[in-house]
This record gives sequence, C-alpha cells and structure tokens, in this order.
Amino acid sequence: CFSKDGKEFYFVRTTLDNDSGTIYVSRMVNDTWTTPKVAPFSGQYNDTDPFIDSSNNKLYFASERPRPGEEDPWFDFNIWVVERTDTTWDETVYVEYVNTMEDEYYPSVSNNQTIYFSSARTESEGYWDIYMAKENNGNYSNVAKVDTPVNSKYRDWDPFISPDESFILFVSDRPGGFGGGDIGSEFRGQFAL
Repeated sequence: CFSKDGKEFYFVRTTLDNDSGTIYVSRMVNDTWTTPKVAPFSGQYNDTDPFIDSSNNKLYFASERPRPGEEDPWFDFNIWVVERTDTTWDETVYVEYVNTMEDEYYPSVSNNQTIYFSSARTESEGYWDIYMAKENNGNYSNVAKVDTPVNSKYRDWDPFISPDESFILFVSDRPGGFGGGDIGSEFRGQFAL
C-alpha cells in the first residue's frame, strides 16, 4: 500500500525457509525510492496485508502476534492497527470485536472508518467470507457479513473497499472465473467477475 501522498510504500516480504512475512517500507526521497527497511512495528512476528487509511495516520495489517495478555503467538491471523506519531509509528493495537479464534485477513478501511476484511469464522458459508464493521468512538462493533452477491457459497476473500464505498474488489473461486481465485467487483448493485 502507498501513503496518501504516494511517498511511502509498504509491502510484505516472505522468507522461503519458514513462510513468515515481514512488512517493509520504502520512501521516496529526491525522486528515488530508498532501500526498503523493516517497518518499525514488524519483524518479530508473521505480519501481512498492510493497509493505510485515508487519514494517512493509521496502518492496519494482519498478524500472528500474541493477542493482548498472551505471551505466545496464536497460529491464526488477527487484525491489528498502528497509529502514526510525528516521527514514526506508535505501538500496535489489537482490533477488538473484529477478531475471532479463526483467521482474519486483508483489512481495508473506507473514509468513514468502516473496516472490511475476510474471515474464516464459523458462520462463513464458503469457508472464507467478507465481513464489515463500522467504527464507533474508536472501536469496532456489530460485525456483519457483506451481502450477496459479494459473498457466495464459495470462497470470497481479500476485499478492497473504495474510500467512498461506491465499489468493492475481492477475490473469489466461484464458477465462471479463469483460475483458483479471480477478481470480482460490486459497483453498488452491478456485480462482475
């Protein structure tokens, strides 16, 4: 993901030896991208799927790091957020009410701070489904599964919501595609795969 001004680029590198991801950052300085460095909040646990919100002050990501109050990492992914300070990023925060004992991946946040993400929670019809939750006073509650045709009885995952929520892009393995995961889109009632 890119920062709002396009001068920071966050991405994941995965090692072949243990399949563990680390979030890196490169910055545009004097029209040249700097050598990527490990983001200050990454590098110790398996991290993936960075997303910077439209305020440019919050970076969401998925991680296998220990939940609050735990010492050992869970071997499922949960969504975390980190806020920008004047010079760097603050401490990571576990996103309450969004996470379950199953995997949550690929956070994407609209201008009004509604979070969209994929999850393998027990009520997911196709194992992976796309969920959303509205922000309320800095917290998320009332997690809801996104309606059809976005979700189906097949696997649907990795959402990207447009800032104004006018369209959503996602991956699905439903019939009619060309491979194991095809990009689908929903433009306020006009579905395409």
